[in-house]
Amino acid sequence: MLTLAHRQFLSLILATIFTLALPLQTRADNGFAKPWTTVASAGTVDEADLNKVNYSEATARLNLATPANTTAVIRYNVVALDGLVDAGGDGYSLAVRFRDNGQDERVIVRLKAVDLNTGIVTTLMTLDSNAFAPNALFQLRSVPVCWPNWNFNFNRNAYFVEAILWKGTTAGNPGLTAVQISKTIC
Repeated sequence: MLTLAHRQFLSLILATIFTLALPLQTRADNGFAKPWTTVASAGTVDEADLNKVNYSEATARLNLATPANTTAVIRYNVVALDGLVDAGGDGYSLAVRFRDNGQDERVIVRLKAVDLNTGIVTTLMTLDSNAFAPNALFQLRSVPVCWPNWNFNFNRNAYFVEAILWKGTTAGNPGLTAVQISKTIC
């Protein structure tokens, strides 16, 4: 039989365990863990580039038959999410899964804002595959922007991601699979 002192001690231990476990339980509901994501095949290809892009499951790439020095532009609408607006952190991260198989190939992904009052378009973040080693396989890379002079404000701006696939040689095979924008701690 447990004495009153033992029961009080046991209650104190259980309360401590529940208090420590509570942050782990609520973490799944934390806006910080809710980034904006898209697959490359969900984008809208610029009208001038419709015949240049091929989709396969989540991936967008330039058609293999396109000649050297070909580019294509694909745009993605960014919608308001708790993970972009209300989450903690002191910066943003732009993560991109891309393929750049040579020094003459390139994938550029830019986060842009359009001011609803003025129509002015501003580039907020850029990931350029030329900043990383080429690879015939897809790779996931990210660029942080720490302590930016901007924050997401969907009441004032509309946001979109613009991806440019650039094929510099006939052997080029640039591609894009996914894009993620999230808050980060710098």
